[in-house]
Amino acid sequence: MITRSRRRAPDTPHEPTGACDAIHCHIHHVDEKPAGAYRRCLECGHVYRTARALRRGYRRQYWKASAASVHGPGEPLWQRVRRVLTVRASHVHFCQHCIHDL
Repeated sequence: MITRSRRRAPDTPHEPTGACDAIHCHIHHVDEKPAGAYRRCLECGHVYRTARALRRGYRRQYWKASAASVHGPGEPLWQRVRRVLTVRASHVHFCQHCIHDL
């Protein structure tokens, strides 16, 4: 009896195997090819396709953290808004999912 191996779609969540370990995102459990990507996290393997995607992730996580006053007694609202709106992707040096250096 011959069985065909099923090919799964690259964005289907799955456990990493030896064949996909180099391109597997351990946060989303999918394969993300780094070809043409803006940046890739070396720890979790998440791929940021564009600088805009990296900025968007930074803004989302920074806003959550600053709203929860994780960074100390809290900054005034205008400073938090300015920091979120004026961030450049070249100044973001850590993954927004696992907080590891990019």
